[in-house]
Amino acid sequence: MRVPTHRAGHTLDLFITRDRTDLKVSEPYASFYVSDHSFVECRVSSITKPPVLGKELSCRNLRSIDIEQFKQDILSSDLCNTEWTDVNDAAQCYNQTLSGLLDKHAPVCNKTVVSHPGVSWYSKELKSVKVQRRKAERTWCKDKCPETETEYHKIRNENSKRLRVTRCRYHSNHIVEASGNQKKLFKIIGDLTKCDRESPLPEHTDIVKLANDFQDFYAPKVDLIRKNIDNVQLSNVPDVVYNHPEVKFDYFSPLSEKEVRDIIMSSSSSSCLSDPIPTTLLKQCLDPLVPVITKIVIDREAGR
Repeated sequence: MRVPTHRAGHTLDLFITRDRTDLKVSEPYASFYVSDHSFVECRVSSITKPPVLGKELSCRNLRSIDIEQFKQDILSSDLCNTEWTDVNDAAQCYNQTLSGLLDKHAPVCNKTVVSHPGVSWYSKELKSVKVQRRKAERTWCKDKCPETETEYHKIRNENSKRLRVTRCRYHSNHIVEASGNQKKLFKIIGDLTKCDRESPLPEHTDIVKLANDFQDFYAPKVDLIRKNIDNVQLSNVPDVVYNHPEVKFDYFSPLSEKEVRDIIMSSSSSSCLSDPIPTTLLKQCLDPLVPVITKIVIDREAGR
């Protein structure tokens, strides 16, 4: 402040703004006194909202798949109508057939999803109070009655109080839980203070070149260890007597189709990119696939 803000002529106030290049603030000035201090006002340039960024995603509408038709297509495919003698050919046909049927019944489609940054402590109860606040605000702006204004201020204050209490409780609990873990504690404090964390990686412009440099640096060291490890002479090594078990697992009984079905149905429904179809869809269409999967498993165990 360059002008007095106190009735006695003293300049006692500071006007602090964020260091932002897109925010222009005029020189603050003292407007009027409500006590021994005056209000401090300034003009701020109009602030535009940042553009909403969308993200392109590839997805499939799995709910639109007709399960019965999907099963019929599996039964009429070469996968179920060929006597397989080579397990690799059977596995390749399994992947290709199911991938092709998935593309037929649920083709990949692209859509743009707008990502809205959220906070983990925001709950449904807070959202409900916010809806009530917005409703009360619209009612007050419409009729301008003192009663609706009082009701709006009451709900607004309640909303602000709940937000503050919930946020403080959430962060306090996280800090208490991380009290014995300094790494986690520093991460929480860094997220709260918005500190920019420096990357532990060396300066680079190409991440692929950086990975190759790491590989070129460490690969010769590993090769050197492998080359000389057999020539290492150990001293004072005690003799260890190994007692080999008398029972040997040299034969395993082949799995039945029922056992294969039970294993698949009891397994997790999570999937990965290498799966030809999602596990949830596999479990729904398991009937025509159980004989093929069982044969692939048995032949793989037999080393065919």
